[in-house]
Parts: sequence; C-alpha cells; structure tokens
Amino acid sequence: MRIAYVEDNPTNFSLVERVARMAQHTVVSYTEGEIALAALKSEVFDLILMDVELAGEMNGLDLVRMLRKDGLQTPIVAVTAYAMLGDREKCIEAGCNEYLPKPLPIVDLVNTFAKYTELLKNAASKSSPASPAPVPEPATPLPTPPPAAVPPAVPVSNVHATPTVTPSKPELVTPPAAPSVSTSAEPVPPAPAIKPAPTPSVPPRANTKPFTLKTDNVVDNKS
Repeated sequence: MRIAYVEDNPTNFSLVERVARMAQHTVVSYTEGEIALAALKSEVFDLILMDVELAGEMNGLDLVRMLRKDGLQTPIVAVTAYAMLGDREKCIEAGCNEYLPKPLPIVDLVNTFAKYTELLKNAASKSSPASPAPVPEPATPLPTPPPAAVPPAVPVSNVHATPTVTPSKPELVTPPAAPSVSTSAEPVPPAPAIKPAPTPSVPPRANTKPFTLKTDNVVDNKS
C-alpha cells in the first residue's frame, strides 16, 4: 500500500515507517495540515494516518472534515496521545474510520495495515469487470483412418477344442531315367587270341651206345 502519515513528531514517523517496510508498504510524511491538505487532494493514497494535534492553525480533525467534504473516500485512521473518554467518538464523527492511541502499539499497527490491505484487494477484485471467457477455436478434424481388417470371429464351440492335425502324405520322388545308349554305335572288335609259345625240341643224341658196368674192376674193400 501507499500510506500518507500526517505527523509532526519524527520519532513516531520512524516507528510507522519501519513497521510499514516490514510488510513492503510505502509511507509519505507531512508535518503541517495546510501542506497535507493540498497533497492529499492531488495524490492518491491507499491509507491515511492522521495525528490529531498538529503544529499550525489546522489540527488533524479539521483536516479530516475538509477532506471528507471534498469527497475523499480514502480510509483515515486517527492517531492521538490524548486517550480520554470521548476522543474516539470525536474522531469517528469527524470522518475517521478508526482510532489508535499513542504510543502506537506495534501489534495494532501491523493488524491495521493487514486489515486495509485485505480490504483493498477485495475492492479491486469487485470493481474489475469479469473478463469474458475465451471462445475456443473450432478444432481441426483429424483424418479418419481406414477401418482395420477385422479377423473372422472364432465360434465359441471351437475355442477349447483340440485342433486336429492331418498328417501329410510324403511325396514320391521318381528317380531320373538312365541315359539311353544308342545302338547305332560301332561294334567293339573281339580281343586277339593268345597263342602258346612253342616248346623247343631236343635233338636226339647220335650214335649213343649202352654203357655196361663191369664187376671185375670193383675192388672189395672188405678183404
């Protein structure tokens, strides 16, 4: 948020600035009512912290009345050290939304920042027009694939039946025919006959006389 703090005490401003930075808020300070009146009319803030006792002729409640009279709708939280009976009612009557006493409790200050941050988010969500729903583009039709071939349905009665295997007959192989021998070929001549070798003839001895062994010429070795 962007916060304006109208405060003439620098110590209080330093405390508010440290707490606001913890929640990533920005704080702008004004010390006088007249300067703050011109700035708050021309600039835009999300929250205004207003000190009731200001230096100068204009106090904080007078400044709040003039801002509300000019139509300012920014939330304003009054901050004052005079915590007396009836002070809160005076602040609300002048146009403040809430009231915080001094010294400022850090817990209350943190809760105040969180409260108006949430209110700001809710107001922004309600004021923003709802964006029309996007019109979907027509989808490009996909090409229809050709119908797949459906296998023939198997009869239910044959699902669990045992398939019958028919033995195939062996094919008879006809041996190739022997090559035919032509009878018109020339006849084979017979083998020559082997003649026996001639036996050599021994001529007879001529004038052969018979030999007679004479016993007279035999010496008897026993005598």
